[in-house]
Amino acid sequence: MYLLNWDQENNAIEASLGGVITAGEVSVMVDDLVDEFVAGDVAGWEFVLDTTFVKRFDEGAHDQINRLRDLLAINGARLVFVAEDQSLVEALTSQNLQAVLEGREIYRMAA
Repeated sequence: MYLLNWDQENNAIEASLGGVITAGEVSVMVDDLVDEFVAGDVAGWEFVLDTTFVKRFDEGAHDQINRLRDLLAINGARLVFVAEDQSLVEALTSQNLQAVLEGREIYRMAA
């Protein structure tokens, strides 16, 4: 399950994910975003992906998140990934270090 919030005042799109996340759910979310990205200019926007309430990602869901990551990079938007704990933040930052260093991605722990 996911919930999207468009915050045009702050140039941010927020997606909160919860439960068991399937590849199909993430694919639908990315397709919804593709429609919006094509319709408007999102360069400089942030896409906040909050995964703190995810119980698990089913097979293929990470492939769709990678598709989202590519879509954001192509359109000049930045991914802000909110994780449940610091160890996951550190692992994801290390795994995606080049994107972090380039400022395309940020990984942070939920407040």
